Amino acid sequence: PSQAWLAEALAQLREARPDRQPSLALGSWQVRREAGRVVLAARAPDAAFGDRCWRGEARVSLDHAGSVCFAPAVGQGLAAALVPPEGLRVVARQGGERLRPDCRRPRRTVKNLLREAGVPPVRRAGLPMLWLGDQLVWAAGLGVECRFQAAPGQPGWLISGAHQTLDAQPLEFRLGFLGFGPVQEGADLDPGFGVRTDALAIQAFDQFLGV
Repeated sequence: PSQAWLAEALAQLREARPDRQPSLALGSWQVRREAGRVVLAARAPDAAFGDRCWRGEARVSLDHAGSVCFAPAVGQGLAAALVPPEGLRVVARQGGERLRPDCRRPRRTVKNLLREAGVPPVRRAGLPMLWLGDQLVWAAGLGVECRFQAAPGQPGWLISGAHQTLDAQPLEFRLGFLGFGPVQEGADLDPGFGVRTDALAIQAFDQFLGV
């Protein structure tokens, strides 16, 4: 990228509100801010998939979005007795869902649970979920709804979501601690995240992208 593009990109990343996760497209790459760092990552493929139905098989394919896997267990995971003969729907996250994976805590929005778990917004879209009617049963990265959890000694299903938004780690390249210059960890990074927009930063980008 040009020095002008890099300067503008860094300005947008720096000036965005702390509760935002800004990102900018750079060809097949993405420049974004995560947990106070400026990250260059390969852009993930589309995470969307059509609705599926699970009826006890070991794996449900989500095509390019990954898969959901099921393993028999005892006293863990989803209570097998609560799965009806018609099975459960496997649906991509739409937003607005609520879940209670911890029986000691109240039901909360999936958005807040994912944020608390440290899942960046760019990896939250299209997460696979299991539904029984209008009841959310399981969400990838969060677990099983409290009332659907297997009790001690009961047959259950352990569920894992091999989904690109959670499990496929993007290729990341961090230039400096919070920016693109040779900033030492723990150094005073204000103002502007301690970033540099000079030729060294552009050269580092170009070398990494192979241009």
